[in-house]
Amino acid sequence: MNYHTNATAYSWQQAMIDYLRTENQVLKEKLGKKRILLSDDQRRRLAVPGKVLGRKALEQIATLVTPDTILRWHRQLIAAKWDYSKRRERPPGRTFLKIADLGRRSDAREGVTMTEQEWLDCTEPTPMLEFLKGKSSNRKLRLFACACCRYDWGELDFICRSTVEIAERFADGLASEKELAKVQKAAWVVWTHKRLAGASPRAVHSAFLAADISLPSNVLTFGETSWRSEWSVQSDILRELFGNLFRPMTPNPAWLAWNDGTIPRIAQAIHDDCRFQDMPILADALEEAGCVDAQILEHCRGPGPHVRGCWAVDLILGKK
Repeated sequence: MNYHTNATAYSWQQAMIDYLRTENQVLKEKLGKKRILLSDDQRRRLAVPGKVLGRKALEQIATLVTPDTILRWHRQLIAAKWDYSKRRERPPGRTFLKIADLGRRSDAREGVTMTEQEWLDCTEPTPMLEFLKGKSSNRKLRLFACACCRYDWGELDFICRSTVEIAERFADGLASEKELAKVQKAAWVVWTHKRLAGASPRAVHSAFLAADISLPSNVLTFGETSWRSEWSVQSDILRELFGNLFRPMTPNPAWLAWNDGTIPRIAQAIHDDCRFQDMPILADALEEAGCVDAQILEHCRGPGPHVRGCWAVDLILGKK
């Protein structure tokens, strides 16, 4: 295959698969009929992502051992020898890790009220989420959980990062419940065998919960947590997602139509590719289109944090 002449015809992912397949074939040729002896740890490191990829993908990359062998190793992982059943209790939680349990709390407050200043100044996610009850969409709540996971992105392995990405796609209606369940199961496998995954246990478990199909209803009431250092960031994320609820905005149709729909195109690119560095460009385009609203212009030019589901981007795209 000539990658110089056909580079544009292949995605980066396809090029990577082609390279891995070729590399594995070369290694097989080099080994000949020699048997590869792997340690238990090496088998587990291959089995966990191998299960996520599935037989078809494993066949594509021409693995050094057969797909059947890799999948058999995975079955052994979930057998008693590698079960770690005594370690399966949920980890001590940061706020967004206690979603499932807190959703069933009988003492969760309902009908909580806040003033505009309290909403703007609040540094605890719990009262803000209780205030949002009945005012927010399932999409926004799931994106909140995903944004919390992205805050710990460096503590997640590629499986759990994929879990969060699929959860985000599910929130936007771009992934099915079946896909969501599959990646959640993969994240659970990583959590169960945490000692082998090379990622933070709490971050892995948060990714697992971000893909929980019942998450939106459970995320509304958060409980006390000892991870107070993260409360302020999570509160900022909620304001990033919902904006100032006391000063709702509606987009001016003239902004959306300006320059042949340039503003919605910029907003869509920011949303799809997380190109939040382009938020000031969006502000400039809005200004050129005649927007003088300080609320949206200052937000687009502000330091953030900016996350998928940003209220300003959603406003332009008509997302809830």
